[in-house]
Amino acid sequence: MGPMADPDPANGTEALGDDALESRIREVGTALAGSFQRVLGELPGRPDRPGHLAEVLGLNRNISGRVLTATADADPLAVAHVIPGPEPLRKLLRAAQRRGVSGALIAEAEVSIRAFETLIREIAGDRPALDAIISSLLPPARGRFELGAKHTMFRGASLLKGAYADLWLHAALVHPAAGADGHLDVAHLYGTLGLRRIRPNTVVKFTYRQFGTPEQPARTLDGKPAAEGGTELDRFCALPPAPLDRTDVDDGAVYALAGRDVGPRSAVDKLLAEVRPRAMASKPADRPRNLKSLFVSPCVPVKWLVFDMLLHEDAYAGSEPSLMLYDTSVNGMASVNDPARDADRLDLHESVTVLGRGTTRLQVDEMPRYREMVVFAAETLGWDLERFRGYRCRIQYPMHGMQVCMVMDARG
Repeated sequence: MGPMADPDPANGTEALGDDALESRIREVGTALAGSFQRVLGELPGRPDRPGHLAEVLGLNRNISGRVLTATADADPLAVAHVIPGPEPLRKLLRAAQRRGVSGALIAEAEVSIRAFETLIREIAGDRPALDAIISSLLPPARGRFELGAKHTMFRGASLLKGAYADLWLHAALVHPAAGADGHLDVAHLYGTLGLRRIRPNTVVKFTYRQFGTPEQPARTLDGKPAAEGGTELDRFCALPPAPLDRTDVDDGAVYALAGRDVGPRSAVDKLLAEVRPRAMASKPADRPRNLKSLFVSPCVPVKWLVFDMLLHEDAYAGSEPSLMLYDTSVNGMASVNDPARDADRLDLHESVTVLGRGTTRLQVDEMPRYREMVVFAAETLGWDLERFRGYRCRIQYPMHGMQVCMVMDARG
C-alpha cells in the first residue's frame, strides 16, 4: 500500500458505526504495517529479531519486539493492537534515519503515525480505550486485554481493601432431597487460600452465612446446625486455618479475619462447609424465565477464582450450565430471573468447562487436596460422586464485586 493521506482532524470525538469503525482501524493498521516494513527493510542487515533490531537502532527490546511482531502480522487489527504508540514509533524513525533509511520512507511512515495518532485521539480518546475497542473485534486479543485490565483492578482493589487472597474456592454439590418431592439439597464447600492483610487496620470480611429458617436450617456436613459453626474442613488447609471473629445478625452471622497481622507470613487458609436442605426446586416455576442458578462473589480481591458445580444425574438432567456475570456495585446481588438486572450483566471472556462424571478431573493446581476434600464431603453425606457430573468456571483476577452465576434452565 502506498502513502496514506493525512486525515483532517475532526472537532471532538468522532462517532462511527461498528463496520465503519473496524474499517477505519484496518486502514490505519495496514498503513502502519506497510510503511514500517519498508523502513525496516532498508536498515543495514535487515534485522528480523528483537535483539538485533534493538542493537541496530539503540532501542529497548520491548519496543523492537512489538514493531517486528506488528509488521509480521497479516491482520491489520492485530497490527494496531500490538504496535507501540506514536512517540516510540517516532523515536524508531529518528534512529532509522540516522542509520541511512531514505527520507521518503521516513515521511511515509510519519504519515501513518499521524493517522494512528488521530485514530487514538478522535475515535477512542486514549490508547487503552483503543485497545479495548480492538479487543472486541479481535478474539485472540480479547483475553490478553481483559487479563491485563483485571490484573490492574486486582492490584488497586487489594491496596484499597487492604487484603487479598491467592484463591477463592467454591464447590456446590446438588443432590435430590429425601422424599423425591422435586427439591434438591445443596452442599457448599467454600473458602479461601493464602488470605492476608496488607494494611494492619483493615477489617477483612470473610463471609456472611445465612442459617436458614427453623423449618429448613442450614447444617454442617455431620448434621449439626450451621449456627454452631463447624470446622470440618480445617484438615484440608495447607496454611494455618484463619481465626475468625463472628458477629451475629438477624438471620445469620458475619465472619471476619481476626487479629492485625500483615504480610506474607500472616497468610492463612479457611475452608467451610454447609448443607442447605431443599434449597432448590428441580421443576420449572410459573414465570417467564425458568432459570436456576448458584453463584459466588469473593469477599476479597483474589488472584484466582475456582467455582465448581457438581450436579447429581437426577438434578436438571439434560441441562448444561451457562455463565452469567453481574456487576453488583449499584444494585447488589442479582437474580438471573429478573430482566431488570440484565443491564448489570458483564460481557467478559469467561466460560464454563465440562469436568465430566465422577472425580477424575476435580484437581485444582492451587489446592492439591481439593479432590480429597470433595470426596470427604460426599462420603460424609452418603452421596455417590460417580453419579455426579461436574462443571467449572475458573477466572484469573475476577473483578472484585462481580457476581459469578452458573445457570441452568429447569426445563432441560
